[in-house]
Amino acid sequence: MSLHTGMKFSIPFDMLIVFSTNIEPKNLVDEAFLRRIPYKIKIDHPSEEEYGAIFRMVCKSHGVEFKQEPFDFLMNNYYKRLGINLNACHPRDIIEHIIVNNRYYHHPPELTEEDIHSAWMNYFVEM
Repeated sequence: MSLHTGMKFSIPFDMLIVFSTNIEPKNLVDEAFLRRIPYKIKIDHPSEEEYGAIFRMVCKSHGVEFKQEPFDFLMNNYYKRLGINLNACHPRDIIEHIIVNNRYYHHPPELTEEDIHSAWMNYFVEM
């Protein structure tokens, strides 16, 4: 580390560089580059049960009451009907859209079919 005065000092720490992509690594770089990254961890799409658990945790952490009926509406009318893969980041993003939208209209955040629809259309821009 260097101070604004020019004095330098060491701080011991371990460094871990993480690359993240949703593109197949072999389509991004060549074999030689991949050999130089010793560890690769694939994070797959969650199962429906895992997705539901993540969604419940996100609701709880944001103070939004989880309701089964709007969640079922989300699963049946969007993911299953449109064939969209479940991603672990979607619950956070959908709930945050709901919170921001309700804050704009001065309403408490609530999990409703209308809010799910609005969040989905804003996030994915498709139906």
